[in-house]
Order: sequence, then C-alpha cells, then structure tokens
Amino acid sequence: MSPSTKKRKSDVGGDEDEDEDVRKCNQFFADTPEPSNVDVIKHSLDVYFSTHHEHLRNGNKKIAFITSGGTSAPLEKPPMAVRFLDNFSSGARGAALCEYLSKEGYCVVSLRRTGSKMPFIRKCEKLFAKTKKKKNVHNEHVDFLSMFTSTTSDNNTTEIGEDEENEEDLLSKLKSIQADRHRAYTEHGFLEIEFTTVYEYLHLLRLVSEKVNAYANDVIIIHAAAVSDFYIPWSELASHKIQSNALETSGNLFANFSSTPKMLKMCRDVWSPNAFCVSFKLETDASIIEQKTLSAMEKYNMHCIVANELDKRYDEVTLFQKEEHEEGKKTGAVDALRLLRDPGEEDIEKQLVDELKRRHEAHAAARRKLAS
Repeated sequence: MSPSTKKRKSDVGGDEDEDEDVRKCNQFFADTPEPSNVDVIKHSLDVYFSTHHEHLRNGNKKIAFITSGGTSAPLEKPPMAVRFLDNFSSGARGAALCEYLSKEGYCVVSLRRTGSKMPFIRKCEKLFAKTKKKKNVHNEHVDFLSMFTSTTSDNNTTEIGEDEENEEDLLSKLKSIQADRHRAYTEHGFLEIEFTTVYEYLHLLRLVSEKVNAYANDVIIIHAAAVSDFYIPWSELASHKIQSNALETSGNLFANFSSTPKMLKMCRDVWSPNAFCVSFKLETDASIIEQKTLSAMEKYNMHCIVANELDKRYDEVTLFQKEEHEEGKKTGAVDALRLLRDPGEEDIEKQLVDELKRRHEAHAAARRKLAS
C-alpha cells in the first residue's frame, strides 16, 4: 500500500497556544500523504457502518476498534523503499481481542499490520502446530480456513478437503472456529483494514477514530499496535534505494530519525472523545512498570491501561484505571486489578475482554446519566 499525493490539513490546535505534541501531530499530517488506497478504505467504512447503522443507533450493538501488529519506518519513500526499521509485534493479542469482542456481540473494526496474526486463523495455526499436519505446512501465513470446503453452512457443519483429519477433537474445534468466524462476519459485523508503515497507520488511526466517533459512548478503542518510536519525516526520505557507493567515506550509513508524534492523546481528546479508550504498556523491568503506566495515564488521558511484563504477558496482566465520582469526574485515585489466566482458558484475552466490556458498559452508562 503506497502513499499517494493526497494531503489533508489538520483541524486541531492554533498557531500560538498549541502544545508541542499537538504541533508535531499537525506537522505529521500536513507533511505526510495519505495511503494510496484511502478512498477504498473510506468506502469500505461507509458500507460497513451503513449496514449496521440501525442496530448501532438503537443501542443494540457496540463498536470495538482494535489496532494490532507493529509498524515499519522506511528509510526510502514507498513504494521504492527496500530498507525499514521495523517494530516487531506478532499481533496475537489484538487478534484474540477481536475474536472475543466479536463473540460478545461487538461490531469489530480491526486495523492490523499486513502479515500479522489474523483473528480466528491464529487459532487454526495453534491447533495445527499441535498435530502432525504441522509437518505439511511450510507457509507461515497460509490461510488455514481455506481448507474448509464451505464457510456459509446454515447448519454449522463443515467438511474438510482432501487432507481430512481423522482426529475428531481437531475436527470439532475447527468447526467451532469456522462457525465463530462466520458469525463475526455475517451477524456481528467484522471489518479488517491493513497497514504496513507508520505513515499509513497514523493516517488510518485518525480516519477510523473520527468515523466511530459518530457512535459516541458505544465505542471502545483498544490500542494494541506496537507503534514505531522513531521515524524519518516524509520530506527527508530518500526518493530511491540508498546506494552503498553513495555512503560517507567511512562506509557507514547515517540516518536522522525523529520521535514519532504521540497520537494517543489526539485520539482520546480530539478524534473520538466519547469513546472508552484503552492502551497497553509493555515493560521488561517489573520494578518500573507501575510508575511508567501511571505516567502514561496522565500524559495520554487513557480511561484504562493494561500493563504487562514481557515474559508474563500471556498469563498475567494488570488493569490500571482512575476512579470516578458518580458524576463522571476522576477522583485522582487509581484502581489496579491483576488478572491471571484461568488454567481452563486458552487465552488470558478472554478474561481481559470480560473485564473491559464491564468497564465500557459502566463508562457508557455514566455518560448517558450525565447527559440526561
């Protein structure tokens, strides 16, 4: 997905009183072209929300906007870029959150990195990794669900193709995954949008955040993507592949990276101010995780931050959230809730979604009470 020449003026902040973060955000959007397929994405969003508009307006459904995967920061301008500084993230957590929120009846919009873990398909990958069939799989991004000969069966029955698996337990689980995926796309509403570069990601983050803002309190935005901390501004990127014979006499390549503008606060306060906003904080040092999380909460004004340690992230998370008075004002006190993966559950994200759903509903109810 290569950027086009389209640009959009920022609608945030003034020339004299805007703070440094807002200024950097404004500058980024002023200098960086939108993705080349932005019109296609806008059309997909229009069709998606038009399809579910009545249920959303009646309060029968809620929206979950989830980002996942890592962004890349190219050293040359796309589509000519061949060198990147990549922020790796498998996207597994975001994919799992999409699945469980869809099961709870949310309309899901997934903004994920191309090639990262896909909702539902990641479960197939885990299943096949535990079987002998894994030996026959060489492409890590194979669409396992394409093995099904039918994806729209009314009676929820499924046939496997030529490689029919004899293990009944595996077959039963695959049928269940297929049924969940079918319901997500046909009943609850599921839209996937992909990005690769940090430029694409930030433009699409703003686009979708502004789009879901129309549904106010019924929206939860979960920032699970791993966004590049550093990038090269668009105007400073090389137009073509950097040639090795054009390097400094030392033979070394020097690149001038800038700090990526922090968009969380823009999303929370400007693009979608009525949504319930959640972000993640990953650290390797347990002794600093709480202090880092509280600092991020103050800086970005998130409703809830999910903190986790790198080596325990699949089994333990802690939710931090500021307590509120009944009238919706924050007290300043911070509530911390530690979740441990239930041994009977495959993913801790199931428990995490249960808790986030409860908090989102409480937030929405409080906002409606204030408005009445």
